[in-house]
Amino acid sequence: MTYDDTYYLHCSAKGLGDAVSALYVAAPLSTYLRERDSKLVLCTDQSDWFYQHVNEPNLYYEPYREDGVDMNVDYDKQLRESRSRKQWYLDAVVREASWVRSPVAIRAPQLHPFTGKLPDAYMEQGYVVLAPYSAWHHRAWPIVQWIKLARELALAGWRVMVIDREEDRLREHFSTVPCEFFYGQSPEWVANAVRGAALVIGNDSGIAHLGGLFAVPTIAVMAQLSPALVFSHTAVQAVTPDTGCSPCAWLGSRGWINSCDSLGCAALHSVSFKQVYNKAMTVLRNQR
Repeated sequence: MTYDDTYYLHCSAKGLGDAVSALYVAAPLSTYLRERDSKLVLCTDQSDWFYQHVNEPNLYYEPYREDGVDMNVDYDKQLRESRSRKQWYLDAVVREASWVRSPVAIRAPQLHPFTGKLPDAYMEQGYVVLAPYSAWHHRAWPIVQWIKLARELALAGWRVMVIDREEDRLREHFSTVPCEFFYGQSPEWVANAVRGAALVIGNDSGIAHLGGLFAVPTIAVMAQLSPALVFSHTAVQAVTPDTGCSPCAWLGSRGWINSCDSLGCAALHSVSFKQVYNKAMTVLRNQR
């Protein structure tokens, strides 16, 4: 196909979750431009696995650079005022891009059929992915709660796959739990593991966003941000604390203080493994 014009988008918030949120904006915009004989390029560091899973014929990817419109404008204002990060991103594009001249609605990107290869034992028994890692330590639910959750899920008969990032720092902690621990895997491996799971449980982190993108039942344990802000337009469920300061969005007017980051979020720490386990079992009962 010959294109009249090529347009570029990027998202200066470069986490995996931010990139996934950007897809919900880029996908409908790529359709909009295709109808006008133009193409859309999303500049992102996540392009390798996007190509494997996302099936949007007019959406192209290039390595991250600050070309075209930045979706992530005025982050502080987003925290104070926005009800949906994806809508915030779309609104930024509509304001800044002269090539959007009629309404565009957010939608989930189309996906290629799942062809990821996993051991037969996983596919036969079904498994739950636990992702205790968070790039921001103050968003991480305490490890001891993850360990207790893994144990209870295993006792309930589920195969438990724990995924950490590059290091095996948590392996020793999970060594007394009947689970399988993986770290340092490629983005493609992680994406396949998430897409094949019966349930994904994570923090407010990229893995939970992957679960939402792939329409895999997903639970996020979170406190600082509103689930509606972070996971709008997905079926991700959240377990949140019952405290007056949550979601604080790191605003002093809502109860946040510096120690909440340096010492850990007391509201998040108040969530028990039993709360998460009960929600998980409600979801998993429909999987068998």
